[in-house]
This record gives sequence, C-alpha cells and structure tokens, in this order.
Amino acid sequence: MTLEFRVWLTLGTCFYLFLIIFLMRKNRMMLKYSLIWLGSAFIMFVSILFPQVLQWVCNILQIQSLVNGVFLLQGIFALLILVSLSSIVSVQSAHIRKLVQTQALLEKRVRDLEEKAAKPSDSEEE
Repeated sequence: MTLEFRVWLTLGTCFYLFLIIFLMRKNRMMLKYSLIWLGSAFIMFVSILFPQVLQWVCNILQIQSLVNGVFLLQGIFALLILVSLSSIVSVQSAHIRKLVQTQALLEKRVRDLEEKAAKPSDSEEE
C-alpha cells in the first residue's frame, strides 16, 4: 500500500468519523445505531495503520492487491450497514403498526363513549 493511498484513506476515514460524531452530537443519530459505523471506522484505521493485517487477510482470501482488499472491506461494511438498517426499519415498522392499531382502537372507544353519552341527553329532552 503506497503512502499516498494510505494518506487518502486516512483523510477519508477521518472525515467519515467526524461526520458520525457530528451527527451524534446534533442528536441526528443515536448511539445504538452508530456503533456499526464507529466499528467500521475503527477497522479502517487499523487496516491503514497496520497494512500487514490487511495483507494477511488478502492472502487468506487470495486477493492479489491491497487496494482490492480495501474495496472488499468497504463493500462488507456497506452490506453490514444495510442489514443493520433493514433490521431497524423492520422493528420500527412493527412499532408503527402497533401504534396505529392502538390509535384506531382508542378513537373507536372515544366515538362509542360520545355516542353513549349523547343518547341519554336525547331521551331526557322527550
């Protein structure tokens, strides 16, 4: 891995980490959802600082170039993040469905109580 490539990777990873921390500080990303993002930044820093680790992984996977290994690593991170986000969306969808059903039941209950309260007043007038 050339020095220039390592410098660019370091700058990109620093920007990536800065963006994650910025979003967390502005409460636009919760800590529990940012852990996978922080983990990927940490692994990228380790692979930049110690390219021997990345070379070892590339040798095991029979990848010829470290650049291809970095590309594969970023693809794996993207897939992990997509799976994580899909899981979050699924859970949120279930929560929203439950909230909508509860809201509908409460609205029906209020309508029934209003109708029940309106009936005795009609009979008193007659």
